[in-house]
Order: sequence, then structure tokens, then C-alpha cells
Amino acid sequence: MLRTTLAVFLLASWTAMAQLNPGDIMFTAFNADGDDAVAWVALEDIPANTTIYFTDNEWNGVDSFSTGEGFVSWEHTGLVTAGTVIALNSIMAQ
Repeated sequence: MLRTTLAVFLLASWTAMAQLNPGDIMFTAFNADGDDAVAWVALEDIPANTTIYFTDNEWNGVDSFSTGEGFVSWEHTGLVTAGTVIALNSIMAQ
């Protein structure tokens, strides 16, 4: 379960052709009450077959994130154009 005390963090993303960079997506919503959900907007075009991993590992306050939480992966087979908002509902970490 995602917890309200933890920030959702973009763990990693990659594609076969291109890699996302910091700032290519931005979180627009987070809900940890009931059905866990998150929404984000693409600020740059995201190529087809891109996989993005999200986790709610917390910052240790000094120099790194913990590693004890699960993750959620998202993949889309088509091009996601800049400005598209993606909502992930009823998230279940792996």
C-alpha cells in the first residue's frame, strides 16, 4: 500500500530507443485513502514501449532512499504526447 507519509518517487525509466530524463514527467495527484492512486503528466513526448517504475521508498534524510518497499511499473505500447495526463488507479505494489 502506498502511504500518505511517503512520497511517490520515480525510481527508473528506460526504453529500447530513448531514456526519460529528470523533468520529463510531473506528478499531478496522489491518493492514499482507500484505492491507492497517482496521476502524472508527460512534459515531453514518451516513446512507445517505455516502462516507468514507481516506488514509495522514503528518503533516509541524508543521502539515499530506502529499499524496503515494492514498486509499480507502467508501460504503454504507443506514443504518449507531451501534455497527456496518465492516472493509475487501485495501485498494487509488486
